[in-house]
Amino acid sequence: MKTIQKTMLLAVFCLSSAIAQKPSGFTDGHLNGRVWVNPGMTNALKTMYLQGVSEVFGSFNLNKSDTATFWPVHSDRSIGEISQVIDQFYSDAANRGVPVLLSLGWVWLKFAGASPARLGEIAAELRKEAALPPR
Repeated sequence: MKTIQKTMLLAVFCLSSAIAQKPSGFTDGHLNGRVWVNPGMTNALKTMYLQGVSEVFGSFNLNKSDTATFWPVHSDRSIGEISQVIDQFYSDAANRGVPVLLSLGWVWLKFAGASPARLGEIAAELRKEAALPPR
């Protein structure tokens, strides 16, 4: 009987440790790719998030046609296009710890025509930054 109790206790301890180590949807307090790719993060929520970013940081301006003008890229992109490229960035599971705000830098470079090699370098730098302890 004691062996079963000890085994159960050990199983509960191991399970709780595994749950406690589950990766977070936030990196250094910012929403990251784990939340972005979650099925609960609908297209409507992604759009609201990106609109909020644009209002807070002024990185792009929306007009009535749902078009964003980027600086320094100087090209028109819809919120849907931006969201699709962010989806593409997070399709690599290794990138999911990167905050969405930082992924936008990768998006701008992709829109500007950066080479796949350069995009890979930037993604590696972003992953390295996201792996640092919280500030």
